[in-house]
Amino acid sequence: MKKMNRLFLFLGLSAVLFACTTDVELNAPYESKTIVFGLLDPKLDTQWVKINRTWLSEGNNLDVAMIRDSSEYTDDAFQGFVRALDNGEVVESFPLQVAELDNKNQNGIFFGPEHKAYYFVSQGGLDDDLRYRMDLDFANKVDVSGETGVIEASVGSITQPPTGLSTATINWAVNINNNISFSNYNFKWNPSENARRYEANLIIHYKEYVYADEAQTILLEENVRSLNWYLGKKTVAANSPNSQITLEVNGGSFFNYLASSWEASPFIRRELGIWDAEDQFVRAFDFELTIADDDLNTYLNVNEPVTGVIQERPQFTNIVNGLGLFASRSTTGTYGVGYTSSTLAALVESDVTSALNICTPNPFSDEYYCGD
Repeated sequence: MKKMNRLFLFLGLSAVLFACTTDVELNAPYESKTIVFGLLDPKLDTQWVKINRTWLSEGNNLDVAMIRDSSEYTDDAFQGFVRALDNGEVVESFPLQVAELDNKNQNGIFFGPEHKAYYFVSQGGLDDDLRYRMDLDFANKVDVSGETGVIEASVGSITQPPTGLSTATINWAVNINNNISFSNYNFKWNPSENARRYEANLIIHYKEYVYADEAQTILLEENVRSLNWYLGKKTVAANSPNSQITLEVNGGSFFNYLASSWEASPFIRRELGIWDAEDQFVRAFDFELTIADDDLNTYLNVNEPVTGVIQERPQFTNIVNGLGLFASRSTTGTYGVGYTSSTLAALVESDVTSALNICTPNPFSDEYYCGD
């Protein structure tokens, strides 16, 4: 089974936190609420849905949170289905199946690492021309439902760095006679239908060598690693023109990010990128977009940190007879992007990054080859 997306886990955790901190009118009979979080990705065969419930205890709720049955339903509490709709008519039905997982963070206030999640399988992914409705048919309480479209499976094309060019590069800086000037790079993509929010990340691939001596002659260990650099977000209004989206990133921020993320040590050397022997090319970066639909964008906006005087948050849910979110997200990217020789020279010579001992895995490089 595919692991649940980190965003999916964050949404599920925030749901339970929201549920156990909501004010309760103690003079009225307490009614447990169903909490649902599901993010459909049309490109995946397996879709995950997290289903929990609120509770009210006479004791310490922090103690009760560590009891698994307080927030999870029994297997016979309901029957769950996700149904594909074409103009409101059901054309296919997928039963929700139970999965016992053991990957919950144990440092939180809830029990772990074991927890229950639900999933359904649609071979070949989902149809972006259809809508999908989740139905939870309870035996002893009101039924719960939620409905969403999906982000189109052919997610908007990234034009820079280009997806169709196997040797695309990013130029972050120019180094002329040891005078370094940083360059802006414009990431560009065409919008997708039904998409309202784009979050951009640059995954930086490298190999780290750790030595026992400053001369770097006695190798202790080497590890292939990566950094995930969050570049920012772009939002699109529902009635906005279908024009290309641009995210400008300054090269200086790339250098500063490496300097703040890596330890400067004479005992450590870093090989930036992975050498592709077939194409004779260094692949250092993956540019990836996470794309959210309208409901997910609204939910994320509502739950962003409060910066104004008014601290109370508005509530948002699209779950009928419950709380939470049933929405869609997807990812797309340009993978295996390289960097220019001037960028490498600047990384080696710049005061910002020279102490990081960066080199290239390219064996045909005249300078800065890691094998020298």
